[in-house]
Amino acid sequence: MSSTPPPAATAPDPSSIVRLSTAYWESQTLLTANRLRVFDFLADGSRDADEVAAGLHLDPRSTALLLRACADWAS
Repeated sequence: MSSTPPPAATAPDPSSIVRLSTAYWESQTLLTANRLRVFDFLADGSRDADEVAAGLHLDPRSTALLLRACADWAS
């Protein structure tokens, strides 16, 4: 009999499940920005979140969070 211990089990890689869950977030960010016409509003040039919120009659804080999520998704 050998005194060599059995090889350690390797933990499963969760990256495919994580990618799947974050793909949903990314698609919902894109769809929400599209439904709110954010891309149409920005077609003439860049604007800050307060300008976008005022121009589209949206909440400034929520607009800033949405724009940040769009920028993260695009990079």
